[in-house]
Amino acid sequence: MNEQSAKSNVFKKPLADPTRCQHSFPSGRRCRMPVSDLHAGLCAHHFRERLVREEANLSTALVGELKKFETAGEVNDVLSRLLILVSQDRVSPRRAAVMAYICNLLLRSVPKPGNEVPEIIVDMPGPETAEEPRQEESQQPSPSDYFRVKT
Repeated sequence: MNEQSAKSNVFKKPLADPTRCQHSFPSGRRCRMPVSDLHAGLCAHHFRERLVREEANLSTALVGELKKFETAGEVNDVLSRLLILVSQDRVSPRRAAVMAYICNLLLRSVPKPGNEVPEIIVDMPGPETAEEPRQEESQQPSPSDYFRVKT
């Protein structure tokens, strides 16, 4: 029984070795991998996990308070924020390309301001009907006039 309590105390004791990863698991154990970034104190695996978590929290910086994208201006605002985040290396280029593609699809579904169906008002005055004889009928040649030889 003494041996079990000694083992559990070993896992709870913090590691003082700065060359080992400082990530601790929920059970209290620490990662034993060597540190890849001395500033962060994490191995490559846990450093990547931290970056993924930080990227996941970018939704507030990217979208803000928007819930729906109903105008082209809102989609344009998200694209401009995305450009800023890519330039700051906070979003990977691959992830940004996927988001830009989705924004392109959103722009296609947003109605453009000039593409509304125009209203057609049929309230034009009709042609003036005078009691004049129609001369158009008398001026048009009949089919037999085409075959008649003029002398």
